[in-house]
Amino acid sequence: MQNASSSSASDACPIDPEELANAFAVITRVFSGEDDFDPSGYTMNVLNADGEVQQVPVEDSVLNRIMLALRDWCHEESPEKYASLCWRLFALNELIHQGSLSEWISIDSKTGFLTIPGIIIRVAATLPLKNGQGFDPQVFLQAVKKLLA
Repeated sequence: MQNASSSSASDACPIDPEELANAFAVITRVFSGEDDFDPSGYTMNVLNADGEVQQVPVEDSVLNRIMLALRDWCHEESPEKYASLCWRLFALNELIHQGSLSEWISIDSKTGFLTIPGIIIRVAATLPLKNGQGFDPQVFLQAVKKLLA
């Protein structure tokens, strides 16, 4: 596993695979409605037409509820770790939606929930992720096969 101090400030730091799996559990609870996360008390700073910072309420959407629930779940972690966790989740989501992991990931047709094997979580948590990029599908699958060997 790559040491977080060895990556550049613009790279995602590695995440403990168990923490990434737990983040998926948080997402599932929010997505399913089991955890009725309420974003109504949250605001964000935006620039208005005059270039001044204005606080506006966060829109109540599934994505915002998930991101804020993850933020609350990671409240004791550094902003860099939270950003890396989210970045890795988005990068893995992109691979899933591209179909790159179709032989590994199954979707429950009734609930729409994903079943993601631990080896996929482990690679997503630790594979180097460079400045604003997603996972390269070929590199990701090579890392999975290397761990299986």
